[in-house]
Amino acid sequence: PELQNAVIRVEDMMREMLESGIEPDLHSFMALLTAYAKAGDTAAAADALTGMMQRGIELDTWAFNTLLQACATACDLESAMKIRGQMRAMDVPPDDITFLHLFHSCAKRSKQVSTFLTDPDDWDDWDDWTGIGGGDWGRSGAGGALSIGGGGKRAAEKQAALTESRAKAHAPIAGGVGR
Repeated sequence: PELQNAVIRVEDMMREMLESGIEPDLHSFMALLTAYAKAGDTAAAADALTGMMQRGIELDTWAFNTLLQACATACDLESAMKIRGQMRAMDVPPDDITFLHLFHSCAKRSKQVSTFLTDPDDWDDWDDWTGIGGGDWGRSGAGGALSIGGGGKRAAEKQAALTESRAKAHAPIAGGVGR
């Protein structure tokens, strides 16, 4: 709950900025993106990156690394690898932090697989929690929006809980910020 409240406070500040006519800049979006990353909310982090693109803010290594942090927190190796591919496609250079988040995504996925292999009750849920067949990451839809998918059943449940608490407290913010 504390982390969710922090995310909501950052969204509120962004909403207040927009309502006051102040255009968010790279640093404003990075505060929002960092809050989403710490919560492991990859979909909201991708929405924030879309909002940055819509406002003409260049997506740099810092922005992509923060999105990779969200993937690592959510144990979403598949999306992390897709994001790394998107960085290559957009000629955004990696740095040591890029690979740190990729390694964390690998390590967390390894722990998930280990847990799965030691618990026979979960063996029939492989397709539920791995996200196989679900989602993709990259540009999609109108306006070149970024989308992230996958993450599996547990990540989806975590995402649903965060989205539900956010929806109860707030109206949507225009331009891909908040939901």
